[in-house]
Formats: sequence, structure tokens, C-alpha cells
Amino acid sequence: MRKSIKISALVITGIFSLAALPLIQAMAGAVFNNHPKDYPTLQVSNYTDCPGCTNWSGSVSADAGDVVSFLIYYHNNGNDTAQDTRVRLNLPASRAQNQKVSADLWGSNASSIKGEVTVNISSAQSFVLIPESVTWYPNRSSSPQTLLYSQTGKEVVQNNGLRLGDIKPCWESQGYVVVRAKVSEVFPPVVTTKDASNIAVSSVKLNSTVNPKNLSTTVWFEWGTSSTELTNTTPKQTVSGSQNVDVSANLTGLSQNTKYYFRVVAENEGGKVQGAVKNFTTLVVPSPTVTTQSADTITQDSARLKGSVNPNGYQTTVWFEWGTSSTELTNTTPKQTIAADTSLHNVNYTLSGLNSETRYYFRIVAQNNGGVSRGAVNNFQTESGFPGPIPPNGPGPLPGT
Repeated sequence: MRKSIKISALVITGIFSLAALPLIQAMAGAVFNNHPKDYPTLQVSNYTDCPGCTNWSGSVSADAGDVVSFLIYYHNNGNDTAQDTRVRLNLPASRAQNQKVSADLWGSNASSIKGEVTVNISSAQSFVLIPESVTWYPNRSSSPQTLLYSQTGKEVVQNNGLRLGDIKPCWESQGYVVVRAKVSEVFPPVVTTKDASNIAVSSVKLNSTVNPKNLSTTVWFEWGTSSTELTNTTPKQTVSGSQNVDVSANLTGLSQNTKYYFRVVAENEGGKVQGAVKNFTTLVVPSPTVTTQSADTITQDSARLKGSVNPNGYQTTVWFEWGTSSTELTNTTPKQTIAADTSLHNVNYTLSGLNSETRYYFRIVAQNNGGVSRGAVNNFQTESGFPGPIPPNGPGPLPGT
């Protein structure tokens, strides 16, 4: 909602009502706007709100896209003709909500005077001159006159100003210039941080939507392991248009089972904005799945240990632990490597040099980035090292007979 702020009012059609006033004291030389009854050098109105209105003031409210009118008034209160009179409107180049706009009025033989007004804008904006809107009302005229010297109107915001020619020292020669400017429509982007996706052990996809507000907009993500210290950034991307645009970025090389925080950040001519902070937790690397199987090919001094391993997607090292006590499996077999997949792999290893008629215990062991997995403990007994009993009919001829 606009709030109309009026410091003083001036009706254009009656601006020259002072013509009948007596000249109190003419100033030496050429002097502008020095009479007590002179109007302010610069006044303003909101043309968009009221294009047919003739009220002017020292302050006005406006929104982005509005057209604002500025009136620069002049009256030579001196004794001499003001030669090569000029007016200049100083439109701020930077964006702000409370804009101070000034105007300068001077002649080659008349000192410069300045006027100032305030434009209160609902968002930080600047001004864009509308050159064809520059109109000149000289000599108390109620109709605009053609600009001198083939000027186009854009001169009013340039250093040398708009040239009005020579202005005589009397009320009859008073006049004014009206200049219109559009309040720019520059808005910061609108952003939304969305939930992360494709969360894995060491990678993730960060997601967001960005509305560039019709401006070229740079977008990136800030992230880290603390919600208050998002010191890492993704590469910057550029988007444009007036609709929501999906913007994503992939992170890799993350730590497993770790909580991370992130937010989207976007910046254009209208400013820089940050989205809400969201978080995700990377997955845990699954340790291998192992099963100790029964030993086979058992002899009096050897046996084959067997087991199965699923690496669960990560390169895995596997071996057997064994010994003569179920609680002290202090011996290990050579390690084997299994590729990173999710298949079930059968693993075996043959022990030799064992004692006969001895019970042995063993289990399979596997390790990957997720940790170490041990299977259940199994056992076997080696065979006897002595001959079996003599058959009833004898063993046959004995050696040496």
C-alpha cells in the first residue's frame, strides 16, 4: 500500500499566479528563485498514481515500475538577464528505497541553485529517464513549447544540462521544466532450498528452485558440517527468466554416516538472497556379509576351510582365522581380495601340516570400508595317523615272509 506524503502542493495551471505580486527588491545581476513567493526549485509527483493530477510536493511514494514526474521551476529575480540558462536533474544511479533526487539551475552569469525531493520506493530501485517526456513551459505558458537548439530532452540529465536560453528578470519570464522517469523494476531472486536427493555413502545431489525475476542471476550452494558455518560452495551457475528454474549440484568425496547442512544462494542486480538451511546424512558403508561353511577334504594333516562373502558393493579383503581353541583363533590364512560387487563369492583355503586326531576351530573374516565381519565358528577333527584294526582273516602276508 502506498502512503502519499505531501509537504507542499502546487497546481500547474495556477503556477504563475504570482505574476501580479509586486517585486519586493530586485537583486543585482541575475539571480534565480530568490523571491519569498517563489516556488521550490524542484517538486515531485507520482504520475502513475494520478496522471491527471496537478498537485506537487517535496516527497512522494512509488513502487517499482511507476512513472514519477519532476518539476524544475525557475524565476530570474535579478536586474540582469540570465544568460544561457540551464537546468539539470540528478537521478541517482544506485538503487535505494529512499531516493534523494536533486536539480540544479544556473546561467552563465547566475550562480547555481539546487532543489531536492525525496521518492520513497517500496523496494530498492533506481530511475530511468523518459527523454520524450521532457517538456518546457516558458514565459508563464500553460502549453509546452518546443525545446531549443534541437534538443531531445535527454540533455536534462547530462552534465551540461538542458539549455533554456536567456531568461529576462521579471515575473513574466518565469517557467518550469517537467521531467518524467520510470522507477526501475529490479528485484532480487526468489529461492527455495529443496530436499537433497540421491544420498549415498560419499555423494549427494543438492536441489533448489530459483526465480530470476527477469534478470541474469548467479546461483550456487553453500554447505558444510555445521548449520552456522557453510564455508564450502559449489560452482556457480547462471539462470534467467521470470519463472521458477530447478537448480541442482552434485557433491562427491563426502564422509560416510555424516550430517551435512546446505542452502541455495542466488544473486542478481536486485540483490543477494539465501534459502533456508536444510540437511542430510550420508549413508553408512555396509560391511561384508559372511558365512562360515563346513570344512571338507579332511585328512590326518590337512583340511579345506570354506565360506562365502558378499562385498555389498565395496572392494573386500577376506581370510580365515583358525586355531585349536574356539576362543583363541590366533592363526590366519593369506588374505584374498574380492571386487566391489553385490554377488555371493565362495572362498576356501586348504590348511596343511596339521596334527592328526586334533580338533580345530575356524571362521571366515572379511573387511571393507564399512568395517570387519566375522562368521560363526565351525570346527573339524583331523583323521588318525595309525593303521586301522587287523581284518578277521589277517592282513595277508606280512612284509618279509
